[in-house]
This record gives sequence, C-alpha cells and structure tokens, in this order.
Amino acid sequence: MCHGLIARKSFREASKEERAAVSNGCGPQSHLRDLVPNKLLGRHIGCACDVHDWMYEEGGDARDRRVADAVFFLNMCKIIDDEGGLLRIPRKILARWYFRAVVAFGKNAFNRSET
Repeated sequence: MCHGLIARKSFREASKEERAAVSNGCGPQSHLRDLVPNKLLGRHIGCACDVHDWMYEEGGDARDRRVADAVFFLNMCKIIDDEGGLLRIPRKILARWYFRAVVAFGKNAFNRSET
C-alpha cells in the first residue's frame, strides 16, 4: 500500500475497498483512461496516481489543488528515485509531463469547496 509516499492520514487509514472506490490509477475516469499508462518506462507509479485521486476527491480550494498536484509530482519522483538506474532521468521527464497534464486538464476532476 503506497509505503513511503506522501499521503493524507485519511488515505493511509482507508481500507483497500475505500481506496478502490475513489482511486483508479493514472488517467481520467473516462474512456481516455486507457491512454494513460500506470508505468513510466516500466516503473509502476499507480500509487502516486491513487494518492492524487484521493486528494482530488477530498477537494478543497485552489491551494488544495496545487498541493495535491505537487504531492503527485513528489510521489512520482520518490518512486523513480527509489529504483534509480539509467532510466531515472527519462522517467522524471515523463513524470513532469504527467504533472503538467493534471495541472492543465485536472480542474474539472477536483472537488472544489463551496466556500
């Protein structure tokens, strides 16, 4: 279960079933999901995507969304750095693309507070 990643307490304490109800791995909850791999050059980053989905579901204001996106990038980098190797830099480049995609296209998926 996503050990060592930055995650809210609510995510860490949630059951596998509760996390599965909110998180779908990488990509949007639409037919486009199949176009976004859960791996960056063979390294599985699904846990980073699951934490990000959870944070988007909990929602909040614009600052909360920026934090969720930053945590997503940091978690992808942690997963990549933990493995290391020759593919570390190309994987981080791809992680930056994933980050930029959620910043550019994730607004409608984020649960904004009504305040």
